[in-house]
Amino acid sequence: SISLIMFLIGGIIVTNTSLLSIIRLIIGVITQAILYLAVIFLVLNREKIVEVKEIIYSNSKFIELENLYKKGLITKEEFEERKEKLGSE
Repeated sequence: SISLIMFLIGGIIVTNTSLLSIIRLIIGVITQAILYLAVIFLVLNREKIVEVKEIIYSNSKFIELENLYKKGLITKEEFEERKEKLGSE
């Protein structure tokens, strides 16, 4: 956020005082702010997407573990042990 403010102040300082230059400056400031907010939005949403993927992945592991237990391929002790390991991940 400090870099955005410094960039905008620099643009204001070097802008001529003609009407066309001021209009260009205003449009530039708006587009820079939109770009900055878009980048922040993407970064924040990326973290949320990663968290959701991890939850889905661990949930699918738990379902697979339950299926193994229901089919009788693992004992109850193994099921409980693996379930605890999944819970700690």
